[in-house]
Amino acid sequence: MIDAYLDGLLDEDDRRALERRMEAEPALREAAELQRRIDEALCRSFGVETAPRMAAPKPKPRVARRVWAYAAAAAIVFAAAVVVLIQSLQGPATQPWKARPPAESFASAYQQELDAGFTPGWVCETDQEFADTFDRYLGQPLVLTAAPGVEALGLSLKPVQSRRTMAVLARVDGEPVIVFVVRPSPDQAPPPRVDEGLNIFPIELDGVAAYEVTPLDQPRVLELLKEP
Repeated sequence: MIDAYLDGLLDEDDRRALERRMEAEPALREAAELQRRIDEALCRSFGVETAPRMAAPKPKPRVARRVWAYAAAAAIVFAAAVVVLIQSLQGPATQPWKARPPAESFASAYQQELDAGFTPGWVCETDQEFADTFDRYLGQPLVLTAAPGVEALGLSLKPVQSRRTMAVLARVDGEPVIVFVVRPSPDQAPPPRVDEGLNIFPIELDGVAAYEVTPLDQPRVLELLKEP
């Protein structure tokens, strides 16, 4: 519909209907505006006649302009495919999100997340995606079961003790809680049980170590981390 609209191929009723949709749907309006800007940029670059503005579509299609638009779209898809291929070839080191800044301790990492708004870097839509993310980064799939009073927010990649430390952000009875999951090295000392007024509760999970950092006096999320 957007292509036909920009090409001036829609009849009056369809054009008005689409314009009403664009007024009510910002995403559709933005998509149409983006396509129009791409068309005009391609026309300027390749000497094709300027594309019509959306408010005044012309009755005849401009075949050459659409050809360049399709070529540009194909180039964008190809570039995206190359990026995905490179990421898949890089293996586990590839990050699905931007890693958080490194931290000296779990307590400082906890505070950094609070200062940043306590927003996860990645939200898993399914248990399988959650398990696959842990398997990819730590070689150990894990899932997080549900429990009353515990709201799982998502994951962050937090470099503390290891560059692949996974942080599970949650709220327990409204309080911010983070479980850091790491594959520890043999010579790595365990963190203190209490750090800067926060309680730190550890647990071992088949080769990985998990530490719940919480203002509460007992862990509430650790027991929900399970092997699938």
